Amino acid sequence: MNETSPPTLDIWSDLVCPWCYIGRTRLEAALRAMNAPAAVLRWRAFELQPDLPAEGVEARPFYARKFGGEARVQQLFDQVAGVAAQDGLRLDFARMKRAPNTRKGHRLVRLVEGRRPGSGDALVRALFVAHFTEGVDLTQTEALLEVAQHAVPDLDTESLRIELAGNTALPEVLADERMASELGIRGVPFFVAGLEGTRPRAVSGAQPPEAFARLLAT
Repeated sequence: MNETSPPTLDIWSDLVCPWCYIGRTRLEAALRAMNAPAAVLRWRAFELQPDLPAEGVEARPFYARKFGGEARVQQLFDQVAGVAAQDGLRLDFARMKRAPNTRKGHRLVRLVEGRRPGSGDALVRALFVAHFTEGVDLTQTEALLEVAQHAVPDLDTESLRIELAGNTALPEVLADERMASELGIRGVPFFVAGLEGTRPRAVSGAQPPEAFARLLAT
């Protein structure tokens, strides 16, 4: 590995995917443990529910329909919350009142990263916390901007508000999703090292830190 050039890791993820949150946390643990420069994390958009209305829908009925009833939903939530707790994360599904359309959130990540290169990871983490721990509705522009302001200080939120009201950064989000399709990505999280090289390597899912260390070291 070139000591002067940290590796770039492309990460396809959705902001409402608990396994993406867990995977990011395990990746962070791997980076802390590695005796190497920090990786450049390039977050890419993937929408698990692209057909939801822009304002989202009520969470519990939606998930009950999706997963086969309230009991099954609670079982799944308890299971993933238990896994997350082992990684030091608190998932409070009871506070999640809305199942959001995440396109605006993905656009915000792109916009903030464009203004402050390297800040996308801090924002993604903050959006995970907002959704899974605080029950923030990620379809609401003001809620998104508040999260961004705390995650990345001194942002010009007024110009971001104007851009989010239009379609700024939408082409980049859609390009990420097209690339995911071309790469055969069907689920997230999905991590690719060396994407622009001749021998890209990938791992799928919330792998243990050791798997991320191997991915970045090869």
